[in-house]
Amino acid sequence: MRALKWIPAAASLLLIGASSGQDIARTDARSDGFNGPLKSVLSTTVRHNIGWRQPDGMALIWPIGCQECYYDPDGARVRSGQRSADGFQGNNILLSRDAQGHVFDRRILDASSGALKVHDVLGPFGLTEQTYYERGKVTSSRTIRYDPFGYISETASFAGSGQQTEHSHSTYTEEGVLTEDSAWGRNGQLKWQQLIDPEKHTESFNTFDDAGMLKLAWTRTDDKMASFWERSDEGNQYGDCLGDDEDKNGTRETHCFANGNRERAVIREQFVEPKSHDLKSAEWRDGDGKLLYAAYYDYEVDSRRNWTRRSIWVISPELPERKLYEEDTRILVYW
Repeated sequence: MRALKWIPAAASLLLIGASSGQDIARTDARSDGFNGPLKSVLSTTVRHNIGWRQPDGMALIWPIGCQECYYDPDGARVRSGQRSADGFQGNNILLSRDAQGHVFDRRILDASSGALKVHDVLGPFGLTEQTYYERGKVTSSRTIRYDPFGYISETASFAGSGQQTEHSHSTYTEEGVLTEDSAWGRNGQLKWQQLIDPEKHTESFNTFDDAGMLKLAWTRTDDKMASFWERSDEGNQYGDCLGDDEDKNGTRETHCFANGNRERAVIREQFVEPKSHDLKSAEWRDGDGKLLYAAYYDYEVDSRRNWTRRSIWVISPELPERKLYEEDTRILVYW
């Protein structure tokens, strides 16, 4: 399990993976959760005003990640965004490939102005450089380095001025087991560190403030929390929730803790099938097992097992009976 930062679902769906850059270049459609040779998708959403809110932290409602997207015959995304009253708002994506067809350069341009927004450089294992622009000027950038086995070993983030704002270091075994994950801030102060000993079945995690003072610390043995301490009782702190890296048999659980090793929440996500992007249900229970929040999904799918319609039903302490929250439709065109 890994310590989790709370990330809104919409943002998480837009993150670019870095474990295999050439797979990313050729299979954006698959990374977006689609099966088959997809050419385009056009989505619409109708949300009902029932006064439901998601709990603070992990999102139970996953918004549509690609409202309007287009892919080339190799599955690479070449246009993404959404429609509004003013027309299409989004990006055009230009790809450069080598003689073997591998993408080594990706430029994301504003669809309306043509201005460069993001420039990506990819290597054999994935993204190696990423630069963000605004009005022709660099606003931020980052670099990514890999170990000989293709796992990310070093990252560095920079402000538009070129000043380094954060860097991280990770160590993996040849089999891909993480043994160390650390990050430092702008002043070189350690922000957090996770250490794992696969042979002893132990791991520890610590976070620090800008002055180097400990904010949160826990240790685990044989996947069971041995000790947990946090300076503040405020929820949603980085490190107070641990989740599976991948869903197991279509199910993924996230456990959130408080002082005294008390389990304050368990979030259980059930997917349509293992490694699917499509949730079947997401339930948020307190430490005593009482169901507080939930979202349940119904789908209609086409012959390639891509959904074309979905309905999302929710419950909460204010809405103990299931209520229809959202209805979505997608028009899919294949090559």
